[in-house]
Amino acid sequence: MLFLSMALLKISKYWLYQFVGWGINLAVSVFIMFSMGKATPLYYKSLALTILLGVFITHIMRYQMKQMKI
Repeated sequence: MLFLSMALLKISKYWLYQFVGWGINLAVSVFIMFSMGKATPLYYKSLALTILLGVFITHIMRYQMKQMKI
């Protein structure tokens, strides 16, 4: 447990929130698909792409906000 808390201290709040937010998004999406019983390999590929693009786009937005000092 101590190792985990020490590792979390080295991660910025931004990345921690990114991982938690997109992790919750992933968990809810997979839960809904399992509940409906229609999960396919294409679904998982599109979900992974959505999360990767989401992290990329929010990272670009953060960069722009820092540049503009917002």
